[in-house]
Amino acid sequence: MIEQNGTALVDLRAARWTPLEQAQLIEIRKLLAETIRYTEKKDALERIERAGKAGVPPPILESCLIDPEATPVLKCHRQWLPAEVEAFRTELFPALEKLACESSWIASGLIRQMPWGDPTSGRFGLAGRFAALLDQQACEGLSSLPEADKDQIDLAKQEEEERHRQSEAGKPGGEVPASPTPPPAIAPATP
Repeated sequence: MIEQNGTALVDLRAARWTPLEQAQLIEIRKLLAETIRYTEKKDALERIERAGKAGVPPPILESCLIDPEATPVLKCHRQWLPAEVEAFRTELFPALEKLACESSWIASGLIRQMPWGDPTSGRFGLAGRFAALLDQQACEGLSSLPEADKDQIDLAKQEEEERHRQSEAGKPGGEVPASPTPPPAIAPATP
């Protein structure tokens, strides 16, 4: 979940709403006892207990990218349908850019969430946006990344561009080569 102008943006296309089983509740209580301080634990346990009750209505979220056929139980006040993924990205990307510029730790986490090769993802195209910010000192989080992370952004951007070119040429996205640049051919040694 990302916030943009005080509005939460959530991609719910693969989400499901199911109550927790009793065994899951027991395991979560045990985990909470080991990891969360008491003051926060009480609120967390109350929310988890409510989640374990069958018949609890799902929350109505502020805004989301959703496929009503795949997730008919979940609702949002502002909905983007799968065909509106570009409009969703228009709202989401500025928020992700702002977060990535705040800290290299945040930027690294967002890089790990990039949708390698999935043009239907709500984050497809983000690598190109991040690549444009890599050398801008005003974006400290991305500009201060280690070279390995910057290289990952460049590779993801190249893959996005290749998938975009191929989709414009009428080829399905699955036909994109694994590497944006094919390895050089090795010539046989001459005797």
